[in-house]
Amino acid sequence: MPRKSTTPIPDPKMDYVMTTGKGMKGKVIKLNGKPVTPDQLNQLKGEAFQFRTMLLYQVLIETLKWEGREVIFNKAQDFQDVLNGKTILHTIGTQENIMKLLE
Repeated sequence: MPRKSTTPIPDPKMDYVMTTGKGMKGKVIKLNGKPVTPDQLNQLKGEAFQFRTMLLYQVLIETLKWEGREVIFNKAQDFQDVLNGKTILHTIGTQENIMKLLE
């Protein structure tokens, strides 16, 4: 019978979860709980700038904002529909906060 490992299997998707914390020099950006390196930070900032200036970014954000508001104010038939619309708007807000963090 094979022995079961007690080591937790890391979730590979967690490597890309961004959080912030406070350090001695102000805000610290972290990926998977570890501060980003200067190279990672430069890469993220460059990619964020490129993505934010793309027409596709504006189309995605504005379409989702419109859809979220449409669900809340025009299509909602019950409270769950309103929550679904708010979830869309919350997701957009989280994405925009990440982009602002990298400006």
